[in-house]
Amino acid sequence: MRSRYDQQYGRDPYDDFEDSGRRRSGPKRHRHMLAKAVLVVFFLALAAGSAVLACSPSLRGRCLAAVERYLPVDRPAQAAQAVGVTTANLHLREGAGLSYSVICTIPKGSSVQLMSGNGSGAEWVQVKTEEGQTGWCSSRYLQKEPERASSAGSAVSAGNALSPSESAAPAQAEVQVSLSQAVKPLSIYVSLSDQNVKVLDKKGRVVKSFVCSSGKKGDETPTGTFTIQKRGEKFYSKRLGEGAYYWTQFQGNFLFHSVPFDGNRRMEPEEAAKLGTPASHGCIRLATEDAKWIYDNIPKGTEVVIR
Repeated sequence: MRSRYDQQYGRDPYDDFEDSGRRRSGPKRHRHMLAKAVLVVFFLALAAGSAVLACSPSLRGRCLAAVERYLPVDRPAQAAQAVGVTTANLHLREGAGLSYSVICTIPKGSSVQLMSGNGSGAEWVQVKTEEGQTGWCSSRYLQKEPERASSAGSAVSAGNALSPSESAAPAQAEVQVSLSQAVKPLSIYVSLSDQNVKVLDKKGRVVKSFVCSSGKKGDETPTGTFTIQKRGEKFYSKRLGEGAYYWTQFQGNFLFHSVPFDGNRRMEPEEAAKLGTPASHGCIRLATEDAKWIYDNIPKGTEVVIR
């Protein structure tokens, strides 16, 4: 008996199948065969690709690199580069020690990368400046960035400082006694290798410490033992086209005085920036306030030792 569907459309929708359940020819049969063929090809290609990748590490690396371009890949976090901040004008040297030449002077408050030797107790640290210069400097005047004091003038605490040694400028920890507590007479010690001036009391304690600039090559500052003589508020040399404030004589034409000023009494910034390196005509240059301190507080006859 023919179904209502067969009577209406001329055939039964199940005529594609025989009573045994075996598929006859027709559109559905072709679709099923095509789907099976696609699946077989897919799995064969997947197997072949896996075999090739297993045998060729270079190809596997290129494939993974291509995948990483489009998929997020978790990578192990790299350790952050340690950063230090200078707490004083600091000499950058060619090696770890005072015997090595000075490359430059890093200004107070500058950030540097700590490259090596920055462990606890290390006296010298290899650093890289913001300008890309690499060298060694004393760890005493470096403070790790996370522990940086909020104020630029804050003293470095013993727990935060990396360790002891040299600075191109006075640090509060270096001063051992105030002027009022110092045992007189005072004396002045100038280190040409460190470009540093120290005022000492009779017991050898540091009263003041200043960064300086001694004579450049060809105009070297004399070495030896001298005494403080005359002083004055200012001078000007027409021959040199510059002058200075708060001069204090220690030998002939050799003086302690401020950084240079031009004929219009304006400080010469390019010369002031050279503090910490030999740059003068033989005198000992100081920051203006440091030259004034010597002018105000060091009496005539005070011993001056230059080495």
